[in-house]
Amino acid sequence: MDTPDLYDRHLQECKFPWYRFSLWTLLVFVLLPAERTIQAAEPAQIAAELKKNAVAAQSKSGSQKKKDDENTSSAPVKPAPPKPPVKPRLVLHLQNGSTISGRLAIKQITLETRYGTLTIPIEKIKSITPGLGSNNLGAKVSALVEKLGSDVFAERETAEKELLRFGLPVRNVLKRRLGGKHEERQHRLKKLLAALEVIAAEHYDEFASGEPAWIERDTVETAKFTVYGSISPKSFQVDSKHGLLTVKLGDIRTISRRFDGPQVELGGKTYRHFALINMPNVTAKSFTEGMASWKDKYKFSNIPQPLRKGFSFLPGGNVKGNTTRFTVADDDVVLMVLSGRPGGGGGGGEWKRTITSPASMTAQGWQPIGKIDLDAHPPCVIYSRVCRKGESFVYSWEKYIPPALIVPAQ
Repeated sequence: MDTPDLYDRHLQECKFPWYRFSLWTLLVFVLLPAERTIQAAEPAQIAAELKKNAVAAQSKSGSQKKKDDENTSSAPVKPAPPKPPVKPRLVLHLQNGSTISGRLAIKQITLETRYGTLTIPIEKIKSITPGLGSNNLGAKVSALVEKLGSDVFAERETAEKELLRFGLPVRNVLKRRLGGKHEERQHRLKKLLAALEVIAAEHYDEFASGEPAWIERDTVETAKFTVYGSISPKSFQVDSKHGLLTVKLGDIRTISRRFDGPQVELGGKTYRHFALINMPNVTAKSFTEGMASWKDKYKFSNIPQPLRKGFSFLPGGNVKGNTTRFTVADDDVVLMVLSGRPGGGGGGGEWKRTITSPASMTAQGWQPIGKIDLDAHPPCVIYSRVCRKGESFVYSWEKYIPPALIVPAQ
């Protein structure tokens, strides 16, 4: 007999009707509280679960942010791109005597030499001198040399004077024309060379650092070397105050770099550009507070603030100890330092006759613009003057302290 039949018969035979009632009652009292507990606990569980999820999400977000920060901080920082070099200001001295100041539009030049082609950045160049093969001087000198043998006396005289006006740089060109068969031309060539030799002997110190002798090839001078060859391009665009100008290489006598020092405000004036100075046998010193001035004696103090950075000091005294000789290489401002006791430092003697007076300095255009203290001496005076290319100066000021120059550091 199956179990369900036995169960039904047992219920039918049961004498107590409360049995079924008790069974259902038991089920109600057992199951209903459990259902209520589940229903009551459901919102709390949901809230707890939501809170748990929110904390986990916040923790994950913080961890990810920290990880991202770590990745960001550990990532290599790209260096800033290098600034392009500032093109230097150049002064172009033309064959007609005029000058153009500005910056070349090109970044570099090429020079065809005997050993190959060189590429030279403009910012490395100190000077350029076109040779006779590039400029118009070669043809002009050759034409004048031919006229030295002219049948017309006036033409011979004019040609001789023109060649002499070129000065010492033309000597090598004239020497190469010696040995010809034309007697009059050879006579005048020898006469010209003799006159130039006398000029060189009498003014050796002035011309020793002046314009170099003319040669066929172009010359390019940098801070580290001087090289010869043929320059390209054959014309330059110059960004000048008059706009963009085109200048042919053949019309240029020399190109020199214009040295820009820090902006200097002295004596009510502002100075920015300074001339390049040629002073043989003198080594430049860094111009700083407390430096020893002449022969490691007499320290400077209270140097004007604008001059304390970016400048060098040329002690002078390259002639006879107390005399300074220098030549200006381009058109611009020159700063000179003179002791505060002109003519001082000793009694009479030969040196006393060569002393330059303050009145003479003023008459030549030098203007006092500041002072510098010097050990055990009256304050030195700083003079300024706008000078022209090729000007030469010889100054004595006192017996033991020669005139000195302040120039931009190179």
